[in-house]
Formats: sequence, C-alpha cells, structure tokens
Amino acid sequence: MRISAFDQDENESGEIRYSIFDTENNTFIIDELTGNVRLHKSLDYEKIQLYNLTIMASDEGKPSLSTSTYLIIEIEDVNENYYPPKFPDFYDTATVQENMPIGTFVKKITAYDQDNPNLPLIYQIIGGDGLGRFTIDSNGNIYTAVVLDCEINSHFWLRIVAKDRAAVPLASFLELYIEIEDVNDMPPITKESFYTVNVLENIPIGSLVLQIEAYDQDFRHSMDKSNTILFNISDRQVPFEIDNKGYIRTTDKLDRETISRYVLDLDVMEPIDDRFSIDNQTNQQQQQTKTFLKSRTPIIVNILDVNEFEPKSIMNTYRCYLYGEQIDVRLPVCQIIAYDQDDDDDHCLLSYEIIEGNEKKFFHLDTKSGRIYSTKGSISKGNYDFVVQISDCNRPNPFTSTVHVIIRVLAVNIRDDNHKPSIEPFDSIIMINRNEDVGYTAAWIKSSDDDNDRLCYYIIDGNIDNSFAFLDNGALVLAKSLRNQFINQFNLTLLATDGQDNS
Repeated sequence: MRISAFDQDENESGEIRYSIFDTENNTFIIDELTGNVRLHKSLDYEKIQLYNLTIMASDEGKPSLSTSTYLIIEIEDVNENYYPPKFPDFYDTATVQENMPIGTFVKKITAYDQDNPNLPLIYQIIGGDGLGRFTIDSNGNIYTAVVLDCEINSHFWLRIVAKDRAAVPLASFLELYIEIEDVNDMPPITKESFYTVNVLENIPIGSLVLQIEAYDQDFRHSMDKSNTILFNISDRQVPFEIDNKGYIRTTDKLDRETISRYVLDLDVMEPIDDRFSIDNQTNQQQQQTKTFLKSRTPIIVNILDVNEFEPKSIMNTYRCYLYGEQIDVRLPVCQIIAYDQDDDDDHCLLSYEIIEGNEKKFFHLDTKSGRIYSTKGSISKGNYDFVVQISDCNRPNPFTSTVHVIIRVLAVNIRDDNHKPSIEPFDSIIMINRNEDVGYTAAWIKSSDDDNDRLCYYIIDGNIDNSFAFLDNGALVLAKSLRNQFINQFNLTLLATDGQDNS
C-alpha cells in the first residue's frame, strides 16, 4: 500500500519524508521517499488479526513541519493446510431398510480439520457400487436417491471424500459399507414356473406324484432354513393333496377314460406373522385366519393309459348284403366299426383279422380299416359268415375282441320293367361335432324300391380317410374319430342299388 502526502512549499521545504510508528515489533515498514508500506515480518492470523499503524509525513523545511494519519490493517486468515481433514476411521458402516422412499436418511459422517475446526468441509461421494443411489449434503448427511431392493442388492460400498476449502485443498477418504435390511415383502415361489408330470392311471391311493420345492424370494428369509412355507391345492375336488413338505399324492383312483388331464393351481404361501407355527390338525383353520404372502404355480398332471379294456365294436354281429353279379371290387361290402376304449386321443390304431371262416377266400379284410371287399366279380348266392378278431395296439400282448360277420349274397332279379330305387329327399347339409364318438349316427338315409328289392348302400366318393360308413340299415355313421383331423367338410356321394339299377 502507498501513503501519499503533498506540501505547498517549494524547494527543500516541499520535500516530504514518511515514517511509521508500529508498536507490534516493526511488523511493517514504509519507504521514506515514496510512502510505500511494506511487510517487514511474517503475519500470523492466529496471534494478531488487526494492526493500527500511525504514519507521519514531515517536510525538510526549517523548522520541519509534519502531519500524521492512521492506517488500520486487518489480517485475513489463510489456511496453511498443514493437515488434511480426518475421519475417525478409514471405514464405517450403516444400514437402511429396503423399499423406503427416496430421501430417507441413512447416516451422518463427520471429518475434522485441524487447520481450521470451524470452517465447514466439502463432502462428496466419488465412487463405489452405490454411486448414484445415495446423496450427501454439506453437513455429511447421507440420503437414499432411489428406492432400494434387498433382493437385487443386499449391500453397497461408497467411497466418500472430505475436502477443506483451501486454494489447494487437502482431502481424506472414507469407505462406507451400507447394508440393505430385508423386509418380508416377496411371496415364496416354486423353483419352476410350472410343472408337467405324467402319472399312470389306477395307481394306488396315496402314491407320490411329484415333490415341489419352493424358496422365499426375500434375501434374509431365503437363507433362514426354519422359514415356514406352506402349500395348498386350491381346488378341493381334484384327487390330489399336498403336505407341507411339498409332496403331492393321490387321494383317489385315477381313471384316464374319465379324466385324462388335471390342471392344479398350487398356492405357495408364507405367513407374515412370525409367530405362526404348523399344526397339522388345525392347519386349515390357521390358514383362514392368518395373513399370507402367496404365489400360484400351475401343475399339469397327465393321466397315462393302462391297457385295461378290449377294443369295442359298435355291433356284435354285422349283417351285410351284396348282389352277386357285376360286383365292383373297389367298393366295400361291409365295414367293421370299432374303437379302443383305452385310447381317448385316438393314437392307437386297431387291427383286424379273419380268424374263422372265409375258407374259399371270396372276401378280403383290410387289416387297418376293417373294410371287407369282394375278391371276385361274381359270387354265388348264399350266406357267408366268418369271425373277425379286433386287436388294440398294445404290444406284445394286445387286448382283443371278436365280432361275427354275415354276408348275404343276393341274386339279381332282372326285369324289363324294373323300378329304379329312390332316395327320399333330406337335408343334404349335416352338422357334426368333431368330438363325437366313433359309431355316432350322422344321418338316417331313407330309400325305397317299388319292386321291394333289398337295397345295398355304398359311399362312392368324397369319403376322405374312410371317415364314414353307410350301413345297410340306411345309417350314415362315423367310422373314424375326427378329433385329430383338420378337415372341415366332407362332400359324400351315396349310392343305393337293387343289383340292376342305381340311385
């Protein structure tokens, strides 16, 4: 700083000399010619914060005249920065519950600055896997910045710095471990999202079907082996039960022919009340009065077939008619219509075999379809009967049944005035449910012949996969299940003949 004075005299009387009176050990000096005040000794704010100096200006006249002024110098504190801020330890711990709202207080940390204990420090989170999930204010208070989930992260580490406010600040660091306290808010779940199990029908009551394993999604509870998990099948009408160890057993006989598949809704529960205990005798009552965390898992139980029924024919005796001249060997004379009572999915193909009769080989039996064809273009009038055995697909010991087949070969009555048979008009559009059983009568076809001749019936076109049969009583029946077919329409052409004329 420079002190400046002026003198109105000229020559030597106008020359000014400056001097300073410092009572504090000559801490400051002044240039006597220029008035520049300079520091003579080092300053120490901690000892003296204020200096009150007297500055005198004197001329060189005879006698010398002088004047004085006062200079007050205030010393500002400067952090000498000998010591960085210091935490009580190099690490610390804290806890906070999961699911708490953003801004929840976690912990207050404090560092100490030996250089200036009263000057506030700067706190910052600079690292760790919890970076961005927590905030810290200027007082060292740590808050949550997101809603925390113990099942995703059970703990975090934060690296925190405390800096002083010097021009070149010094700093120290703290490692903070924050544990997320688990709250019982997640229901227990099974290890699989759904289960499929195959079980044979007719197994003894009490047979083990499946063991279910479940676990608690809550972090702390999942490690607690004594944690209570309960099971319950919601539908009480199914022939299954489950105990508290997760074992599913049968409670009644299983019959595939009655029900081939069960879908069980399994409730997996955890009582919220920690005082809950299991008592098998009162378990049901407790479940009705307690509050639970609950999840649901579907279980599909497929009942597998045990071969216990023989193939079933829609008739025990088949009586079929055939005119013995000009026989079309491509058209079936008769058809055996049967099904496997054990196979409701129609995957078992029946086989057919003539085991008695047909010694002259006038007829041929298709072993897959049960359709009987003539092997000759003409056959003598008469009755031809034989026994056909029907076998299911169970190998090597199939179940079998037999039917009696009587084929009556008729003589053709040739007349000049023969009347052509007629089929009475009927609704030619027939609706049929795809799930109808084999043997279902789709329609009755009424026909007549004015000559009272016996009529024979055939399907001559449109019978895809031989799905229908036209019986000699005029019944159009389902010969094969339509469940696994994707055909939506059949255009059948029916024929009735008296051996001479057709309709």
